[in-house]
Amino acid sequence: MRKIALTEKIILNILILGICIIIIIASYSFYTSRKALMNRTFEQLTSIQTVKKNQIENFFADRIREIQLISGSEDVLRLLSILNCNYKQNNDTSITEENKINKEYKKFLNKYYDNYLIINDKNLLLSINTKLNTKDFISYDSVSNFPLKELIANIEKTHKIFIQDFKTNTKYLSPSIYMGAPILDKTKKLCGIVVLEISYNAINAIMYEDNPQNGLGKTGESYLVGDDFLMRSTSRFHENALLKTIVKTKAVTNAFNGENGTKIITDYRNKEALSAYSKLSIPDLKWCIIAEIDLKEATIPVYNLLKNTLIISILLAIALFIFAFLISKKITRPIVNLINASTKIGKGEFNEKLQIYSKDEIGALTNSFNLMMSHLEQQSMELQKERLLRLQSVIDGQEMERQRLSRELHDGLGQLLIAIKLKLESLIFTDRSKLLYTIEGIKTLFDSTIDEVKRISYDLMPLVLYEFGLTKAIRNLCEDVEARTHLSIAFTFDFDSDKMDKIIKTYLFRIVQEALNNIVKHAEATKVVIFLQLENNEIRLKIEDNGKGFDIEEHFQLLKTNGIYNMRERVHLLNGNFEIESNANKGTIININILLS
Repeated sequence: MRKIALTEKIILNILILGICIIIIIASYSFYTSRKALMNRTFEQLTSIQTVKKNQIENFFADRIREIQLISGSEDVLRLLSILNCNYKQNNDTSITEENKINKEYKKFLNKYYDNYLIINDKNLLLSINTKLNTKDFISYDSVSNFPLKELIANIEKTHKIFIQDFKTNTKYLSPSIYMGAPILDKTKKLCGIVVLEISYNAINAIMYEDNPQNGLGKTGESYLVGDDFLMRSTSRFHENALLKTIVKTKAVTNAFNGENGTKIITDYRNKEALSAYSKLSIPDLKWCIIAEIDLKEATIPVYNLLKNTLIISILLAIALFIFAFLISKKITRPIVNLINASTKIGKGEFNEKLQIYSKDEIGALTNSFNLMMSHLEQQSMELQKERLLRLQSVIDGQEMERQRLSRELHDGLGQLLIAIKLKLESLIFTDRSKLLYTIEGIKTLFDSTIDEVKRISYDLMPLVLYEFGLTKAIRNLCEDVEARTHLSIAFTFDFDSDKMDKIIKTYLFRIVQEALNNIVKHAEATKVVIFLQLENNEIRLKIEDNGKGFDIEEHFQLLKTNGIYNMRERVHLLNGNFEIESNANKGTIININILLS
């Protein structure tokens, strides 16, 4: 699989970061704009709904005042008397009365009303219809031909104005609202009823809007709904919606529950819409008013903004890619050079110097890298020298050990073997009487030879170290040195070395052995104290003598001799600390601390 280059990673990371930022900004802009637009649309719907509500409520308030004036006028009483008189005269209205009614009422009634009805106590009525011509606009009829039973009953019961919701006029087949008021004589007795038939066109003149510039757009509308969930005004989308279109939405339910507000709902067309709703305050009519607009149309500006944002984002992403490519090239060129130089350093080549292209952090890094290469080259040379010195020390140590072993074999074991050889050769010339004495001498020489072999073997690899432990091996070493020299050695310890690692035991034994050899050869001491302790997982070894000592600063080269060097190297291999304290004529102290892992 191909490795992704640093340049590609930088470009990719910058692009990902840029795209994430663009997405966050676009999402934030979309949702904040959508929220602001929704709030503005709700405010606009609420404003339209409030205006329409006030218009409808004021319309009915005006009609109530009108019918109050009409029901209490002398003209109504006179028309009622005409109705009663004409009923007796077979409904023959005089030309004079027709002209009077035409002159006083028809112009007024044309504005809002279809019919002006006067009902007497016999349930007969005089109808003045604004839709008919001058000759036929007055007629006499029976109440049974009009849907007025509920209206008349309520007025007779309460003697108050009553408004009857939309009913279909069986005579003219047009849905109408009937508003009635009692006609009282001078004694306040009910003598008749005046009824105004309000056409639904008067309601639609207020409610119906089909102009997209009116603030409701192409899908917005305002309409009325009764408590039977049927429309009480014309819909923009359903023909003949009055008393035929069911509107049982959440907005209508909330309005009839006494709530005024706004909400996103599913409207009567099963479309998502923004709706503002409120209940109307009109006597005897349980209506609510709704102003709505489709959610899709309301959010068109937001989605246009989102589309434009996406186009700009794509252009920004392209510009960001070009910018990232140029910047990454500038950044990665010195880094790639550093990588190539680092690879050469890994191969041991320290002679390459990188060119500095800038004075920024990358330039400082390149300069530091050049300095590091110089230091590494110098340290490599020093390490090479140190390696040669160590190798030389090892070889010298081996050579000295060979010389020591050679001397011991020649001066000790060799001399004993020569003596045995001479003794054996002298047996030929020995008298029989002295033969036994000579054999005893040879036997003694063999014993000495065996002891010398054991001593040399012990010096090379003391078996007691692995069979009986470190403390026993050091004690035996001390006793052997005491037996061969004038030294007095005190060895104390404070731990059990049986579970100690074999390498640690061997190194500690060799350190003590090397120290004693140095004391014997150079210190001119009479007393040595060796203390070995294990505390808090740390081994402490202290070797102190009362010899002539030396000045460490003046005899600095002495610290590099084979004996001290070997001791220090063994301690360092165990990750320990090695220190020497010495002054002229004040002895020497060696302190060793080794932390066990």
